[in-house]
Amino acid sequence: RRVNELFDRILVAEPNAAFGRRLFPYYRLTGSSEALRTIRGILDGLIEESERLGKDRLMESVGLRDPWFTVIEGLADMYELTGEAKYADLAKIDFPVAMKKAGDHSHGHMHVLRAMLKMAKVTGDGWFLDQVKPHYDKLIADQHADGSISECLPRSYRNE
Repeated sequence: RRVNELFDRILVAEPNAAFGRRLFPYYRLTGSSEALRTIRGILDGLIEESERLGKDRLMESVGLRDPWFTVIEGLADMYELTGEAKYADLAKIDFPVAMKKAGDHSHGHMHVLRAMLKMAKVTGDGWFLDQVKPHYDKLIADQHADGSISECLPRSYRNE
């Protein structure tokens, strides 16, 4: 019963991000077929939406608003689970969108870059690493003296 309450709370709290940060861990913990069906439904819906809109209009979609920059993590998890190329394909379309949605805040950028590294690992596709490298190089170049990075990008006086 408590597990079912957790599932319901995850969906209510963050329906768009649930598959990435909350619902996949729940699925791994419980093996819930309902959780997997929900994750697949969300991700397949995003794929259909991206095909309908085209990648140039992706950010304008009401269904793909914040936290759109969290999507790649869920796509990497689903690719790892299923091996279905459509999840890696959407990650390739999503990367520039995700970086724009992350805005100037380093947390968003780090989330996207970490998810792209996971996608590189699970797919074996060097394209994902190639996309991360210039952003990583910039973060390293802009590090503060104590090794932290700026809270905002480009570099600011506040650190994380």
